[in-house]
Amino acid sequence: MRKNLKGKLQMKILKTVALATTILATSTFASANAVKVGGKNGDYNLHFAPPTQKVLQSAWYDYPIETGKGTPDTMQWLCKNPTGVGFLQGNVYAQGSPCDLNIIRGDTGNELLLAVINDKTLERLGGKEGVSSAWAKLSRVANRVKFATGSEGSGSGATLKELMQKDAEGLGKAKPVYASGTDAALEMVVNGKAQVAFFVQSANPKNPRFKYIYDNNLTVIPVISRAMKGLAPIPGTDLLPYELCQDVTIIDGWGSDQVVTTACTPILTATGPGNEAPDIVAALKGASRNDLLPQASAFAKLLSGLKKAGKKGMDAAVELAEQAADVAADKL
Repeated sequence: MRKNLKGKLQMKILKTVALATTILATSTFASANAVKVGGKNGDYNLHFAPPTQKVLQSAWYDYPIETGKGTPDTMQWLCKNPTGVGFLQGNVYAQGSPCDLNIIRGDTGNELLLAVINDKTLERLGGKEGVSSAWAKLSRVANRVKFATGSEGSGSGATLKELMQKDAEGLGKAKPVYASGTDAALEMVVNGKAQVAFFVQSANPKNPRFKYIYDNNLTVIPVISRAMKGLAPIPGTDLLPYELCQDVTIIDGWGSDQVVTTACTPILTATGPGNEAPDIVAALKGASRNDLLPQASAFAKLLSGLKKAGKKGMDAAVELAEQAADVAADKL
């Protein structure tokens, strides 16, 4: 009887060890070999990662899509998991990464820098005619304006911090509220708890977030800042951290189209440091741009036809916005 009990106990231990080993191996695989994105409701997860995942599958790499907190989190993850693939916000990566990542692509899309205000704030800034210079004007009175944005660890939060650091005498005087996410920041403007909500968003005109903006009568204003002039290219690329994306339709089919010309930043696809994933790099570099675009036809069409002004265009837009803000300074 003792032998039977001993045998059963040994069998139970062996099964437990085998199960633990399987779980450990599975979680390690899912963590180290994945396509890393930001939040689960973001465009990286919903629109950009699936085509990349499909290209990887065609090369026999069955990578799951793993959500996270945003570009700062993804950079940390890639440094620890060099065979993983991640989507990064170009301007945030340009600020510095914990390690030197391999930038594979930077041509699949751009994210727009946007802000929203309510009707009362719009009126104080000069109405619809003053929209193009609204951000520069708000920067002049940043110490008196309540800004809201996403969490400090998000791409939006990191971008606002950068713009504040590079414009210490203007926007740098703001004391922003870092909400739980972009939707929470937008809600603060709707409820009158903030005057401006800043966020970084890919140019997807069908994004429900833009419908929320339209339904609540908020006005989208371009974000064009003097902090964007004269910047060096993103490390490992010939791409600028900021360009000017022109005439982008951001609200489409919800009663009234809204078109904006604003600063934008490239979406980067990267792997970790070293040459740990040469086959993955080859597969993604060898794919056509169309194969990596979002599958939603309206979104893909917009990205394919996106008009961008280079460094000179960006600098000219900054000068015009700053001049308008200088003229209006006494009235703010």
